[in-house]
Amino acid sequence: MDHNIILKIQKITLRPVGPNDLEKMRKWRNSDSARSFFLNSDVISEEQQKAWFESYLSRPGDYMFIIQFNNVDVGTVALYHVDYALGTSEFGRLLLAEDVAKGKKIGEKVTKAIVDFAMNDLNLKEVILEVFTSNLKAIHIYEKVGFKIIDKYIIRDRELYKMIRLGEQHA
Repeated sequence: MDHNIILKIQKITLRPVGPNDLEKMRKWRNSDSARSFFLNSDVISEEQQKAWFESYLSRPGDYMFIIQFNNVDVGTVALYHVDYALGTSEFGRLLLAEDVAKGKKIGEKVTKAIVDFAMNDLNLKEVILEVFTSNLKAIHIYEKVGFKIIDKYIIRDRELYKMIRLGEQHA
């Protein structure tokens, strides 16, 4: 697996997650505000974070990035469960954790960059995601990037949308 891909969009760099990022990521993910946007809202231990990273390194269809804005680490994003045979993947783990990232359309730019990477570099035909129906800000971003709502369901007493973004040749 190539966990060394770097994507650049203006003042934003998506760089691969490394071992030195684990504690910062864990802190971001464990914040009360971040946990509310994840299906699994449990606090993650240091051991769980290390185990996740070891597992991640062995998965050929996962790309996890640290988002940098003006060379400052501000969050995370991922493309995962990539199925090259089917041409599909999932988008998620988008977390803008630092205040310096707020109000700069970083979420939209990063989402578009990941979708472009999936479609153009990995030659995938679709990217799916799940988002809580109450997360209106994220839904707005996803729709601007071309995702469409295709399903609504409940998991763990929370209502979610399933959204899909088809590649241009499949739209």
